[in-house]
Amino acid sequence: YMQNPPAAEQPGETEQPEDSAGMGPVDDTPVVDAPGQTVQEYTLEEVMGLPEGITVGYAGEEPCSVYPSEGEENYFVMTATEGRQLLVLKFFLVNGSGQAQTVDLISRGQQEDLIFQITVNGDYRRRALNTTLLDDLATLKCDIPAGGTYNAVLLIEVDQGLADGVETIDLSAKYGDKACSVQVR
Repeated sequence: YMQNPPAAEQPGETEQPEDSAGMGPVDDTPVVDAPGQTVQEYTLEEVMGLPEGITVGYAGEEPCSVYPSEGEENYFVMTATEGRQLLVLKFFLVNGSGQAQTVDLISRGQQEDLIFQITVNGDYRRRALNTTLLDDLATLKCDIPAGGTYNAVLLIEVDQGLADGVETIDLSAKYGDKACSVQVR
């Protein structure tokens, strides 16, 4: 019943400090305390609500001005603001369950609550862009055969200098009361 007493630890609006783009680090937010490990009790797969046997891996990042690249036929294309770059984080989902699985994050009913935040080099923190891309990790809908993989992406927009100097990338995911943070690079 003691929900309000730690008010001293929550000055202003710090219910979700990771939403405060451009602010300095918050002491009581253990986002980067354990590089390479999930710092919450949930895995990325649990937060995303993926079917049993589906795991998510990181395949790297790529700065670009247009995604997907211009020679590919796609219904939806993202273009960076002039003077900036899209930083495309590439993921792959692996079906190790032994049977075909359907991943359907767009029909979960509250997909707008599945929040991905990306922190580059420890201090540039942004929410992943909301896109209509068919391979957007936040709104993915696909069938993955047994033993198969499926590629997906998350995008943020960054200055050219940051796009050329990526050293670390942390990914935070939140859905309802489940959250996790993983250093992917």
